[in-house]
Amino acid sequence: MDLKEILQNFWKSYTEERQIIFNLVKKIHHFDYSKLEKILKEKGFNIWRASIFRTLNLFSEINILDRICNKNWIIIYEFIDEKNHHEHMKCQNCWKIIEFDDSEIHNFLEEISKKNKFKLLKHSIILEWLCEKCLKINK
Repeated sequence: MDLKEILQNFWKSYTEERQIIFNLVKKIHHFDYSKLEKILKEKGFNIWRASIFRTLNLFSEINILDRICNKNWIIIYEFIDEKNHHEHMKCQNCWKIIEFDDSEIHNFLEEISKKNKFKLLKHSIILEWLCEKCLKINK
């Protein structure tokens, strides 16, 4: 996946800052703005907060990032790997997120798509549960 080519396809400009953020978010699994900003600073990159926010919004808009949940106005992002279909489980209490891959779910969604004459491009399923730790606390 070449960022310059992706941005060009959407008539967006390429910048070195966008490339730095792109390279980083490909490696981070689930993250929010604060985690990304912290890692950027630890790696010695001095990118303005507004530039980070604008880049995250742009990447979401052009399907580089997916916003997988939102708690108290904090958005959790995930890099979109078009070859990797997976689902998420989220704890309703602590917001721990795990992902899992289930071919039966994916096959089921493909069947529904074909039955309704659609082509499945992507899907997002978030199951909300209580994790083992929070379940013990809430007993």
